[in-house]
Amino acid sequence: MGTAGCVDAELPTSLQFNGQYRNRVERSGGIKFTPAADTYDLRHLRLELSIQLLRWLTFQAETQDAEVSFSQKIPAPPPYANTWDLRQA
Repeated sequence: MGTAGCVDAELPTSLQFNGQYRNRVERSGGIKFTPAADTYDLRHLRLELSIQLLRWLTFQAETQDAEVSFSQKIPAPPPYANTWDLRQA
């Protein structure tokens, strides 16, 4: 069982907490139609909280922090610009 499952066990049933961490390494070649290549690390952390007030009424919020590291030739696009943002509400 993951950490989120352990946290949920301690919370009231009307509250649910979830988290996700992803990391991957990518290599791009032929950048802007040149022989340039770049290798970089992409990672993001997502946290989600659900509150069920009534059987038919639930509030949910999800936030994310995403980053690009070790990139030499490719600027970080908006999804990986190292900012916390509200993904869903």
